[in-house]
Amino acid sequence: MVGKRPPNEPRPLGATEAERCGARARAIAAGPADRYLSELLGHSLGGTRGEWIESEIATLLDDPVGCLRAVYGRYAFARRGKERKALADLATGALDAALSDGRPLANLSIEDVWRNYCEASEAAGRKAAPDLNRGVVVGLAGFAQAIAQESGTSLARYAADCAKETGRIESVFFDIVELRGVGPKVAATMLRDWIFVFGVEERVAHRDSIYLQPIDRWMRAAAPYLLEDTGSDAFPDWILAGKLGKAARAAGVSGIRLNMGVCWLGLEASAHPAPEGRFLELLGRLTPH
Repeated sequence: MVGKRPPNEPRPLGATEAERCGARARAIAAGPADRYLSELLGHSLGGTRGEWIESEIATLLDDPVGCLRAVYGRYAFARRGKERKALADLATGALDAALSDGRPLANLSIEDVWRNYCEASEAAGRKAAPDLNRGVVVGLAGFAQAIAQESGTSLARYAADCAKETGRIESVFFDIVELRGVGPKVAATMLRDWIFVFGVEERVAHRDSIYLQPIDRWMRAAAPYLLEDTGSDAFPDWILAGKLGKAARAAGVSGIRLNMGVCWLGLEASAHPAPEGRFLELLGRLTPH
């Protein structure tokens, strides 16, 4: 894929490669990013309405319990393939059962959550698999509880406040990554979405913008068309994340929206029998004539 132009992509006369890269970035950060928000983020976090309503999503993520439920439901098991929804349902159900007496998250019994998870797994004919799942279920609940006890806020609001007050989110990123079973891609995806929802992207120091750029196969596939660097698709994650953030700023667009737009294109392409070719086709359609 590297080195090939998206099919039917126009090449404006006199345009430099930097200008073409900027045009692509602006196109991706527009419509595709909107579709990510409405069809993916809004649907997964928007409750019964299932659409992108910024104020409602912000209210949900502002609530310590609502935020933890969203973390379990959307992010925690994102890398678990076909098991993702079943595991998310078990975790959110275990949390709800542990809070059924109306206690706040600050007073949550973490071990009750895990016990409920194990019992629900057994009832569903599944193994609790503590080696795989305990770190995620208990670790995230414990982290969310610690934040609620210390600041009275949710995980998402805590991250946004750090960005707003200090311009830094590195420490939050590593606090999440240190939880067993939660990798850097999941942590960056959570931070990306939270920082966007609370509107504090511009407050994040440029050096910390790498923590808002989860790098997956589609970001790597898009890299040669967004960066002038040769071989950019093979860069280490943190270098590629930094360069993509810089490219977004040069194009005058949100680095978060650029990442979200590529994410939507990748998911759209994934349903096609030839996903790589479909991705290039979608990318080519977005380059302005």
